[in-house]
Amino acid sequence: MALAAGLALIGLALCWLTGVRAAIVLSLIYLGVNLVYSLGAKNLPVLDVFLLASGFLIRVILGCALLDVAPSNWLLLCSSALALFLAFGKRRADLVAGLSGEHRASLNGYTLGFLDSTLAITAGIALFAYALYSQESPAFVEGRQLIGLPFVAFGILDYLRMAMQEGVGGSPVEMAYRSRSIQISVLGWAIATAWSLGLSLPVG
Repeated sequence: MALAAGLALIGLALCWLTGVRAAIVLSLIYLGVNLVYSLGAKNLPVLDVFLLASGFLIRVILGCALLDVAPSNWLLLCSSALALFLAFGKRRADLVAGLSGEHRASLNGYTLGFLDSTLAITAGIALFAYALYSQESPAFVEGRQLIGLPFVAFGILDYLRMAMQEGVGGSPVEMAYRSRSIQISVLGWAIATAWSLGLSLPVG
């Protein structure tokens, strides 16, 4: 607890040093969400996933605040859906691993059937939102807006396949490290997005 308090103070101090008022406010909100989660909300099914996913969304908004860029509604929707997708995937991995309510009380409120449905729904919303976000973004060159979509779709669907077939998904970072297909899709998306933005790699 002492370490957590110390790290929280350091984080707030760093946000204060940025001189961005929104960064401090968002950091306090993030801290409050984590306190609510840790003090009991983590035991309530669905609410635990929403609070867990909100942490990812707050980080996205914080990044926009530090860059002084207003996040679009499509970016927020896409980020929210993707965060929920990863969070529900983690709960599914917990059930597959044989964990029960003794490990985490909220697991008593989940079934594999329910979690499979939520994964499919959130994956679909994330893909649809990303497509609209790309289509309406003024930053992309006309005619190149959706070049990165196939890589995003492949990455999400392959993640979904591994979660349902292999029972993985407890740690998205670990999956990204071990899955060559996801690594290739991320690389392909980065190259496609750079081209969509009109950027080109120096040659020679």
